[in-house]
Amino acid sequence: SVTTNGTYRIDATEGACFVTGEIFINFNPPPIAIVPNPLVVCDQVPNDGFADFNLTDVDAQIINGQPNTFVTYHISQPDADAGTNPLTSPYTNVDPTTQIVFARLEETVLGCFDVVELELQVDAAPAITDPISDYPLCDNDEDGVEVFDLTSKYDEIVNILLNITLTYYNTQADADADANPIATPTNYISAGAETIWVRAINLEGCITVSSFNLVIETVPIYTEVLLYELCDDGISDGFTEFDLESQTPTIISGNFNLIVTYHISQADADTGSNSLISPYINTTDPETIFVRVEDATTGCYGSFEMILDIISPIAIEPDPLIYCDPASDGFGEFTLTDADSQVTGG
Repeated sequence: SVTTNGTYRIDATEGACFVTGEIFINFNPPPIAIVPNPLVVCDQVPNDGFADFNLTDVDAQIINGQPNTFVTYHISQPDADAGTNPLTSPYTNVDPTTQIVFARLEETVLGCFDVVELELQVDAAPAITDPISDYPLCDNDEDGVEVFDLTSKYDEIVNILLNITLTYYNTQADADADANPIATPTNYISAGAETIWVRAINLEGCITVSSFNLVIETVPIYTEVLLYELCDDGISDGFTEFDLESQTPTIISGNFNLIVTYHISQADADTGSNSLISPYINTTDPETIFVRVEDATTGCYGSFEMILDIISPIAIEPDPLIYCDPASDGFGEFTLTDADSQVTGG
């Protein structure tokens, strides 16, 4: 028989013999495992849905301060119930993106236990463009440096991704550690031949680091034609038609990758707009126009001034050349060059 206080009594009534004793039964309540928050890890590019999880990161949450307990992790509920085949940490998930494993919370005295599920979640890292193309600028003023707007690469880098924040750095170590970001990425002065590192972060806090190069392109090499002279046409008025393209072969010096255009102002030459059409009739004599020479591959250009000049000589009628005719026959020898200085007028 069992008394209500948990004491067992053993009776032997026949033969008037009996033995009594007490057995105390202690009921140890099993530990209660707390269901942990999902364990979230960011994927690495290329995003394949697999990552390494430090399972022990949620030990404290599952234990919740309960003494004399420990946690093991298992691939299945039967393994967790039996306490067999514990997983090692770090653990790489076998189901992409999301997987359930089972956490067994066990107390150390009698081995009582409780099992809860742990969700493993792999968040995608930003799948930004890789590789990122070079960022070239032309050194048209030939001072060796240019001002780069690093943020102008944003659309290329993020492509169709949404809610991506980019930060720019001078070294990969800084980009990985999110240290010493470039303070003025819209106004970054560089001499080129430099690598810029970019850190992309999405709303989930996952990060991808990549890079692109700053390149300074040089002005193309060409031959300047500083003076283009023509004789005035039949009317000596200081205006005539100039075949501007006739100077192009001299300017490009055999480099057919160069594009030559002629402009009325330096501003037009800089923008490549409002090019003059040949033949061009000058508006003043002499007149200065501006020549733009552009590399068809890089888009870099140089420019120079060309003077259009019309040569309009005016002959002065000289005094008569006089010859004394000793033979009185009406013939004589004249030195015609004696009139040169008067004809040219200096």
